Amino acid sequence: MTGRAKIVAVCSVLSALSACFDFGSLGGNVTGENADSGNADAAGVDGSTVDAGSRDGAVDGSAFDASDASDSSVADAACRYVVFVSASNFLPVLGGGVDGGDILCTTEGVEADAGSPVYRAWLSTTSVPAASRLKTDGPWCTPSGQVVANNRSALPAGILHVIDETLTGSVSPGVLVWTGKSSTDGGTCENWSDASTGVAGMPAMYTDARWTDEEIHACYANPLPIVCFGDAP
Repeated sequence: MTGRAKIVAVCSVLSALSACFDFGSLGGNVTGENADSGNADAAGVDGSTVDAGSRDGAVDGSAFDASDASDSSVADAACRYVVFVSASNFLPVLGGGVDGGDILCTTEGVEADAGSPVYRAWLSTTSVPAASRLKTDGPWCTPSGQVVANNRSALPAGILHVIDETLTGSVSPGVLVWTGKSSTDGGTCENWSDASTGVAGMPAMYTDARWTDEEIHACYANPLPIVCFGDAP
């Protein structure tokens, strides 16, 4: 057989083989035209079959429900300190001055584990307004988390929410509390140690200045609760 004849014979064999076999079906479709990437263990290169939501955490965040996140960090930030109405009454002539009020507040706050090491009574003296007695600048919230004030400078003029809770429950809107309002009023029961007169507020009813300045009371016969602010030592 001549060389030319051999070449023609080989070509004939190859042509016959190609007619019998689909080389593209071996080891996967070479062109990818018939490949089903969704059946592969790994997603297709173009990602068309990837269901991001089925993963533990979708890259684009589509499977993350923000409502599942705890709001405690936000609440803690807003409610750094607690403010409450004392469950016990404070009788000025027996109260031992503002120190007596602070002791009453701190006793109740610490026993209830309300979050601060110190609690100060919202009581003014003839020389120091109640707001100036606070060492921190807030913010303060009720025990249930309602924001009362973002800073101490705003307190004398008004509050953002009524202070209508003790550490164990609510108080009547009409409850009066001793305050003294400010150092210029003279209504401090002689610095909370005498049977004269003192200014009282209604923090469970009002959010304007009346929360701390509602009426004058005789000190000797009126044991009233006081407002306690969580504070820094």
